[in-house]
Amino acid sequence: FLLWISFRGLRRWRRNTYRRQALRELADIDRAGPGAAAGIPVLLKRAALSAWTRPEVARLSGPEWHQFLDRTAGTDRFRAGGAGALMDRLAYAGRAGMAVSADEFRQLHGAAEFWLKNHRPEATAP
Repeated sequence: FLLWISFRGLRRWRRNTYRRQALRELADIDRAGPGAAAGIPVLLKRAALSAWTRPEVARLSGPEWHQFLDRTAGTDRFRAGGAGALMDRLAYAGRAGMAVSADEFRQLHGAAEFWLKNHRPEATAP
């Protein structure tokens, strides 16, 4: 029984390597501050591509991407919470849109951290 539990624990730990790495990178972005906010959407997409197949995730953008993030982590921080709009602004608004306030950065960072810690790859993409 202990061997079986150990095997399952090791397998889960290995499956979540991408998650631990992404959380470390998010901590680096946090230390860098609001000027590094543009790295958060990229980090989330990369983490999602590690947990789901490319056809499920790569094509997602805008509202579909926000819905995916919310559904897979059981939250509404990206659609209703405003983090999705911040990500779109960072991704599509050019240099002018890359400036975020400290409050916006905290909101986006918090949503990203929540998603990284709570998403479940068992949740299927649309």
